[in-house]
Amino acid sequence: MAKNNVKKGFASYILILIMAILATFLVLIVVAIFSPFKDILGFKYFTYNDEEYIYRTSIDSKDYSFNFENFEKIKINCNYADVKIERSSDTDTHAVYFENHSVGFARADQDTNFTYEVYYAPENTKELNIDVHEPEGLLFLNKNVSISLLIPVRGPYPELAPFTQSLENTTVEIINTSGNIYIGNKIKPVDHQVDNKACLYVNIGAINIKKTKGQVLFRDYSGADFGDVFIKSDKGTIESTKDLNIKNLNIYATKAKFNFKKVNYSGDTAVLNLGNSKFYATEFSGNVNLTIQNGYFDLDLLKGTLISDNSENRMAKATIYIKEVQGSVALPFAYKSRIDFDKISQGSQLQIRGTDGDINIDELYGSAWIETTKGDINVHTYADDLSVRTTSGDIDVVFDNPELFDGIEITTDSGDVNLQVRSGLAFVLEVYNTKGELIRTREDINIDWLGSKVELPYKFNSGTKKIKITSDESINVSLINNNK
Repeated sequence: MAKNNVKKGFASYILILIMAILATFLVLIVVAIFSPFKDILGFKYFTYNDEEYIYRTSIDSKDYSFNFENFEKIKINCNYADVKIERSSDTDTHAVYFENHSVGFARADQDTNFTYEVYYAPENTKELNIDVHEPEGLLFLNKNVSISLLIPVRGPYPELAPFTQSLENTTVEIINTSGNIYIGNKIKPVDHQVDNKACLYVNIGAINIKKTKGQVLFRDYSGADFGDVFIKSDKGTIESTKDLNIKNLNIYATKAKFNFKKVNYSGDTAVLNLGNSKFYATEFSGNVNLTIQNGYFDLDLLKGTLISDNSENRMAKATIYIKEVQGSVALPFAYKSRIDFDKISQGSQLQIRGTDGDINIDELYGSAWIETTKGDINVHTYADDLSVRTTSGDIDVVFDNPELFDGIEITTDSGDVNLQVRSGLAFVLEVYNTKGELIRTREDINIDWLGSKVELPYKFNSGTKKIKITSDESINVSLINNNK
């Protein structure tokens, strides 16, 4: 009985101690809140509610008003602040707008000051620099800090024409750690006096973005035309709500997410170094050099060339899915990647070499050369010839064409082969073992309409073009059920 009383007393003591510590902690928080920026036992509370427009800055003791149309470069360097490039009806001249509504707690040794500097490059009014230091903190209750490049919808006087120009001749460079970047307005800028739609959009000559994480968003009222787009992002999301026309594109990412609509690329070759990222676009027109490891690459339509020929940074276990190819695809280092195509259009070319990954083509109208080590190959082709090879994977081919041009060649060392052909196709079937020996008869070779007792080579419909199959495993040849 005495032991139970001792336990209850100890538990009560611990409870009282915890409540005392909690009460002290709450008192310290209240004291800190009413004494912002003061050191309270090694911690401090900070709060901001700042907004400021900057219209000009000085060089060599002379003030110059901003005119973004004349800038060759605008460079923004910040940490977690959001960066916005927008049209505005709240200003009648170009401006840099700062907002800081951050609230939180910090250690006493952290710099909670909010500072910024807007300045021209030395002796150069063509280049504007914007450096921002956001408050450092341990716990943020609100992390709302933003830097905006504001382009007016119209000038200060009603008789002046709207600002149709924005940043067409300017390179905007943004170095940002975790903040979001917004290009263009989300909704139409409010100005009922303006009929010219050009003054509602933000057009940028070139944009260069380097960040660790956070979002990059090309919004509805972003311009469509970019001379140069460079994006380097470890994580985060890069997205466009509208079609983009780009002359030069370079993307480097580690584990980011990309979501684009149509990308019309007019340069030589776009560089997409995606690492383990996920990339999606409704359409990509142009040439692409793709580097991807364990990521996901998804296009509805490719109009151009897709190559991934970097042997040093070959694919690992990536997934490539393209609904339709109108051009050519060359993936000589696909390794263990899974590759799926819904349609390879007529005149298109496909070259793939992988190891363990499966390859699937629902509709093949162009030419294809496919080789894997262990992966399975499944092809439904409407083309007039085909060459597929695997070491130990299975091969399933539906040859849905009434005639052959050069022929069909199917090779696997230890995989099964299933081939379907049209009933009207004329061909000569030759079967070889992996030693290169022509097979005359074998029990695991089956032609559906003849069974397994068939002498080879077998001529069908008096054909002369060859279907050559090499395998030591079972082979089955049958007719397509839905003959056309």
